[in-house]
Amino acid sequence: MTDGLFGLAIVVTALTALARLSVWRTAPQTRLLTVILALLAAAAVFAHDRLSDALDAHFDDPGWSGMGYDVLLLTAVCLLCAYLARIWGHPRLARGAALAAPVLAALLIITYALAEHHGEHRHYIGEELSPTATVHGLLVSSALLLANLVMAVTVAAARPPTRTQLWFGVAALAGLVVATLRLSATIDPGRFSDAFWDLRYPLDTVVLLAVSAAGIDNLLRKRRSQAASNS
Repeated sequence: MTDGLFGLAIVVTALTALARLSVWRTAPQTRLLTVILALLAAAAVFAHDRLSDALDAHFDDPGWSGMGYDVLLLTAVCLLCAYLARIWGHPRLARGAALAAPVLAALLIITYALAEHHGEHRHYIGEELSPTATVHGLLVSSALLLANLVMAVTVAAARPPTRTQLWFGVAALAGLVVATLRLSATIDPGRFSDAFWDLRYPLDTVVLLAVSAAGIDNLLRKRRSQAASNS
């Protein structure tokens, strides 16, 4: 059931990104949101059990899908943080978050290449991790936690309140919870890994659907604005 809902959320997110291509030229200031939706959908594909198993088998590497998920997700979250900071008037924060995306992605790829990874340790949560794999897990978990925390604060402080703000707030809170669980599971897998794996798909589903709802809401407003200007 959870896998099915997660798969449905992936499809909704991908279709939302495709639908938003209709305003790619007319609303260039929102292109980044379209890119973020595409990245989130791609990251979720790497996280889905059946799809990730197929990818790992194809590339003959049981940890490849985990690295792809981490890089794509962290890039999407950093860019979403940059997008929200920009639209709500925090240009320095937006530049910092945008710069962090490629830097953190490169660091994740480096630690992945150095880690002694195994299939049962996908996403670097479990017992007996190598030091490099532990660094990888701490890096991605801490970065996701910080980015989601910044997003939550940015959204909460934005005025006036809007429906789009609500959707982004829900996404940030769900992302904050899953990042906290992942960091806890990396530090103490014996106590927190089960909670992380049990809640990860439901929380990721909430993130995908909430950002998709924000993307659809923004798309409808842009189309209404274009229709009004053409009438």
